[in-house]
Amino acid sequence: MFSNSKNFLGCCLCFFLFLFFLNDSSLFATDNKGCNRIGMYLEYKPAYFYPQDKVFRDIYSGGYITLGEIGYFVNCNYFLWLESGYFRKEGTINGIDLNVKSTITQVPLALGLGYAYQIKPRFDMYVKIAPNYLYTNTSQKSPFLEPKISKHTAGVTFGLGGKIKFSWFLVDLFANYRYDKKTVHDYISDITFHRYLGGFDFGVGIGGRF
Repeated sequence: MFSNSKNFLGCCLCFFLFLFFLNDSSLFATDNKGCNRIGMYLEYKPAYFYPQDKVFRDIYSGGYITLGEIGYFVNCNYFLWLESGYFRKEGTINGIDLNVKSTITQVPLALGLGYAYQIKPRFDMYVKIAPNYLYTNTSQKSPFLEPKISKHTAGVTFGLGGKIKFSWFLVDLFANYRYDKKTVHDYISDITFHRYLGGFDFGVGIGGRF
């Protein structure tokens, strides 16, 4: 999707600078009268994870991921957010040692900035961006493969969604993209290749505002 993480970060930075200057214009001058978003929120966000990498999908396919998010609106538009999650899935590595069973575990963590815009009194649209950290662990039983492999990856998380508000309670329809590219070197074949350990999250979160 992007040639490298630096290009992705540059595009996202330009986008948020655009929002920052746009927020000072008359277009948003009356939108936030009576704003009640300032403060903390907390969400539980179950989702479907669709891996970006084809090899990842061939072995494990997609699956359920549990996400949780806590955030704070510093004003009517901008908010800080922290999100973490847990993904675990069993799969099969075909063509090696009569199809090896493998289990993957991932724990993503992101901390960043978001921007929300009120469409209706009870409905907000938002976008957000953050640097992320991704822990990935795979385990398999085969004489041809390492029994456990752990990877630590730094990348970028980009998200968008819409929140429906009912007093303190909220429902969040969201989509995330996690860009986490890892360079891997196979010492047996002496080949270096790239794997994309992130992907797309699609889900519905529930939470509250405090």
